[in-house]
Amino acid sequence: MAFSDQDQSLQIPGRPERPERPERPGRPERPERPERPERPERPERPERPERPERPPGFPNRPTRPTFPNGNVLSSLVGKPVTVTTTSETESGILISVQADYIALVAPDGALYLLSISKIQTISES
Repeated sequence: MAFSDQDQSLQIPGRPERPERPERPGRPERPERPERPERPERPERPERPERPERPPGFPNRPTRPTFPNGNVLSSLVGKPVTVTTTSETESGILISVQADYIALVAPDGALYLLSISKIQTISES
C-alpha cells in the first residue's frame, strides 16, 4: 500500500469510518477567585553579634584533656585504670572522657564521674 502526500488519513479495510462527534459545549466559566490578602512582610532578621574574642590562654576550640606528662586520656578509654583524686582513689574501666570529667565503671558495677580538675594521677592498671 503506497502513501501519497495527498492522502491524510489511513483507512483500514473492513472498518467503517467513525461518524464525527457533535461539538461539546465548552466548560462553564469558573467564577473569579477572590484576591488573597497580601502577606505581611517578614521583618528582617537582626544580624548575629560577633563572638567575643576569647581571653588569652583559652583555646578557640575544645581540646582533649591531657596531663603534664603528655598522656592523652582518650587513649586509655576501654582500659582498666586507677585514678587518684584529691579525696579518693578509684579503680575501674575508663568508659568516657569529656571536656571536664571522666566516667569510670568500678568492678562492682558502680559508675563514677570524676572531675578532671580534681585528678592528681591516673595510671593504667
